[in-house]
Amino acid sequence: ILGGRFRMTRRETRAIAKDLFGVRISVGSVQACCEAVSAATATTTETIHAEVKNAASVYADETGFGRCGKDRMWLWVAATEDAEVFRLLSGRGRDQAKDLLGEDFSGILHRDRWKPYEQFEDAMHQLCHSHIRRDFQAMLESGGETGTQGAMLKLASDRAFHLWHQFEREEIDRQELIRAMKPIQADIRKRLQRLRDAVRQGSGAFTVGTTKKARGTAGDLLRQWEALWTYVETEGVVPTNNKAERAIRKAVIWRKGSFGAESDEGCRFVERMLTLVGTAARRSIDLLDWLTQAVQANI
Repeated sequence: ILGGRFRMTRRETRAIAKDLFGVRISVGSVQACCEAVSAATATTTETIHAEVKNAASVYADETGFGRCGKDRMWLWVAATEDAEVFRLLSGRGRDQAKDLLGEDFSGILHRDRWKPYEQFEDAMHQLCHSHIRRDFQAMLESGGETGTQGAMLKLASDRAFHLWHQFEREEIDRQELIRAMKPIQADIRKRLQRLRDAVRQGSGAFTVGTTKKARGTAGDLLRQWEALWTYVETEGVVPTNNKAERAIRKAVIWRKGSFGAESDEGCRFVERMLTLVGTAARRSIDLLDWLTQAVQANI
């Protein structure tokens, strides 16, 4: 728990054992304990992973996690209402997405615009509007025609979120949400088309048109247009991927302190502990009791 929940180094863990509990233990023994707990919880984390693969709705995300040997590692997360599953893998592509979600995931998939998620053709997709707002903010800060359209897109996004919050508070019903969203959707589509189709010409103060990055973002959003608005008409879908982003935040903090893992055993410890920590919190389970039971059952 000191390593996997509170992200302390092995040396710090050894010092706490000595200073607070009077237990003298070597760094190697601390590592051996971590590996023993990791092995004892393997079956539990595999069960949680299987449950998530069959969940009706999943929030998915991924982030870099340093290196393991020569391999650059990526930490993937799939979160549901009552579970979080982490996988630490040497890649950020289609195979790793399948490892996380299964070969034929067919539930609701809340995600960003990372292309490997698109392979799940049987799933119902919802793009994260929090990510998209950051894209609009970047356009806004570019100035020129890109900045103008970015500012208007950001305002349209504000209106869309205002309506969603009204719906969440039950101030409007589903039909009112659908009706009120139509002009906002039309405005966003029109401005994305303008961004995509405007050709950048000239240089310096005489530059007109939009930036290459803005045109690419606009084109990609138009290509995935239907996945932008699943939440408007579908029960159980929300316009953000915040559950996955919040879940992965603690992993980012761990990465900053550890710079990755040094072995396959270390990778498994990271993903299993993060899975148990996140799932225990969502299920209101006492983490120490859970780990204790797993170890005792494995003796």
